[in-house]
Amino acid sequence: MPDDDTQINTLDDIRKRLDAVTKEAKMDCDASAHYEQDSLWRGALEAIAEGRVAPREAARLALETLDIVFCRWYS
Repeated sequence: MPDDDTQINTLDDIRKRLDAVTKEAKMDCDASAHYEQDSLWRGALEAIAEGRVAPREAARLALETLDIVFCRWYS
């Protein structure tokens, strides 16, 4: 994956994405919150796989999205 503004390179990047999920959920934008969660998880997994972040802490942070209340849509 190319380095760009959306790539997760640090644990702070994950925290920012976590804040984005929370923000969308608080605004009752469930579809956007779900999109942000999926994006965070994918980005965190890529960062772990490529050794850019500490795996245990990255996973722990990413899984915090499960504590955020919003409707998750699956198709």
